[in-house]
Amino acid sequence: MSETQDPKNSMPQGNPESVVTHTDAPPKLDLEGSKQPLFKLKLSLPGKDIGGDWLCLNTGGALAYQNYCVTQGSVRQLRSYVYTDGKTYLYDQDGHWLSYETIWNMLYMSYWSYAAAWKIENNRLIREKDGALLTCRPPRDWPLSYPSYYLSAEPQSEYTLKVEEVAIEG
Repeated sequence: MSETQDPKNSMPQGNPESVVTHTDAPPKLDLEGSKQPLFKLKLSLPGKDIGGDWLCLNTGGALAYQNYCVTQGSVRQLRSYVYTDGKTYLYDQDGHWLSYETIWNMLYMSYWSYAAAWKIENNRLIREKDGALLTCRPPRDWPLSYPSYYLSAEPQSEYTLKVEEVAIEG
């Protein structure tokens, strides 16, 4: 599949100027030999069922939804990358970057040009641009998709998730 046909390279919904964060070439990633530790993000929302325990890639439903992040599916193994702007970006075992779309703030894995900066503080995953926190609302049933616990970045609420970085031994 060419890069232009790949759904991860399609323009996320919303204002394109607010989504494109990098116009330079993507960093050269050594997915196998990186010295950066590999980790997973364990998710919890005390007192509520969120359908799973990890930041995952959606594996069910229509192809259009398979790059979105959910709580059950294909667990993402992540690494941090500190860019020249001093901010931290997260990429997965496939070399895709954690991003979001601007209408619903849903998290998804995409190319470097849409990567967003993130930080983990006080057991919260925080989007650097605006301080939005990793959130999981009750399952959404999008057209041609299974009801899933989609992850988003939103202001603090009763749905704000606790996040734990769990090292992967390798």
